Amino acid sequence: MNSNSDVFRGISAVIIGAAAGALMALGVLVFLQRTEFAADRVSFYLIALLAAVLPLCLDSLRKRGIAPEISEAVMILFSALICFGYVQVTAVNDIALSRMNHAVLFVHLPAVIVYAVQWAVSLYRQNRNKN
Repeated sequence: MNSNSDVFRGISAVIIGAAAGALMALGVLVFLQRTEFAADRVSFYLIALLAAVLPLCLDSLRKRGIAPEISEAVMILFSALICFGYVQVTAVNDIALSRMNHAVLFVHLPAVIVYAVQWAVSLYRQNRNKN
């Protein structure tokens, strides 16, 4: 397959996003375990901040001709799926399940918001440059 083709770049973006999502999930889960999934601590907000900025690390893919928008979306989605799956397997009761699900949701929500804002700004710039 030609490394300059759009199909190759798209597949590469998905694979990179999945790998980055697995690493993001690993980091998030390690930190959440250390804080016992408590959403009322300062460290929880630092974890959420970390999760929000991690996808921005993939912006450097643009230099290689790979769309970071795809990689970042896959990264966030894959990380959230892994984390929610982990919660389903490890929660010992319904209270723990609810608490852990909320923690995972509230850690990934800032990442989604940052991604959406970045995407909106990118679209705005593209439309402004066309006019």
